[in-house]
Amino acid sequence: MNVSLSVEVLPESTLREMVDLLVRLVEAARALIIFVGAAWAFGHFLLAGIRGGGVGRQFNRIRLSLGRFLALGLEFQLAGDVLRPPSRRASPRSGSSP
Repeated sequence: MNVSLSVEVLPESTLREMVDLLVRLVEAARALIIFVGAAWAFGHFLLAGIRGGGVGRQFNRIRLSLGRFLALGLEFQLAGDVLRPPSRRASPRSGSSP
């Protein structure tokens, strides 16, 4: 005797909608993080130029901070790609060269 127990906690359509919402939230966070990082770096670059003393000394610090924001944004992009179902992921363009 083969008894199959199937308990559905959430309907599949509800689960898909929740995952889609989560993907959109993660992608919005990614865009916000990158925007804030770029604005922060631009503001500090301008302040360094206005204060005088040379942007060159602070350039590496500003660049590294921007890189941290970009790396964090890429982490959120990766999270969005992992959450997105395979059928909805962007497919590579056909005929394009690497």
